Amino acid sequence: MTDKNAILGTTTLEWHSAEDIPAMRVEEYAEESWMQSEPLLLADAAGTMAVGYCQQPFDGRPEFDTVCTQRIGEIRSWALLGNLLSRRNRDERPF
Repeated sequence: MTDKNAILGTTTLEWHSAEDIPAMRVEEYAEESWMQSEPLLLADAAGTMAVGYCQQPFDGRPEFDTVCTQRIGEIRSWALLGNLLSRRNRDERPF
């Protein structure tokens, strides 16, 4: 899949195929650790979207997972939200 760009308000999201694995960092909780991406906007083939992550146990394959209780279809593409969130916080100005 060719990377696509979409405009969300004044923000451009860079879309990637689910075959492309995002950069991940080590996460630790309750004496367990795994690899996890920054927050992602995930989309299935029908265009249904959800916020989620790409996670990978140290002895397994990377998998996309949503943070909501409602599941969407097989993930076909993703866009990084981490930069969007940090840019938004940086651009906010006090009144």
